[in-house]
Amino acid sequence: MRTARFIRFVALTAALVGCAHSSIEDCRTTDWFSLGHRDGRVGAPVSVFESYRAACREAERPPDRDAYEAGRWAGLQIYCTDGNGFQVGRSGRVYHHVCPLDTEKAFLAGRARGMRLAGCRADLFVFDQHLTTLERELESRRQALEAVTLPSEARNRLLREVERLDARYQRTIGEMEDVEVRCMNQLWSDRRTATPPRP
Repeated sequence: MRTARFIRFVALTAALVGCAHSSIEDCRTTDWFSLGHRDGRVGAPVSVFESYRAACREAERPPDRDAYEAGRWAGLQIYCTDGNGFQVGRSGRVYHHVCPLDTEKAFLAGRARGMRLAGCRADLFVFDQHLTTLERELESRRQALEAVTLPSEARNRLLREVERLDARYQRTIGEMEDVEVRCMNQLWSDRRTATPPRP
């Protein structure tokens, strides 16, 4: 609870200028290992500690950097994995180049797969929106064809438009399915590459 309150204080430093007593209490009682562990788990940049140092400048007890770094290192062991990299890439979160060299490659490989999946979702969203528009256009023309007093020339024009739109609709569905297949194949290929063969 105290750590969470301190985080909120750092984020709102400008608004809490008059609450110096509260900030000093937080700096004195914060569990710096736990705070570092939390920052490491989310891949926060190392510069975050400087904001803590600035917030605690007037405290009698400055931040415990050794405890913070130890916690952050432990948190990075959770963050810098292939699986978490995939989640980071899929969600579009920023990577602050915080992973150690021995784990960064696996993290970046997972992140690359996640980014490709995110790109596929964006492509599929475009197709989905376009199909919705085509469906509306088709429905409006089919409703117009139901008019009893529609002249034959106008009816023939609408029939041609329905035929053209329907062909475009079917073509778009095919293109969308191709994208889905390509994305799934790429994802499975990436997973096989990322998983070392068992001895």
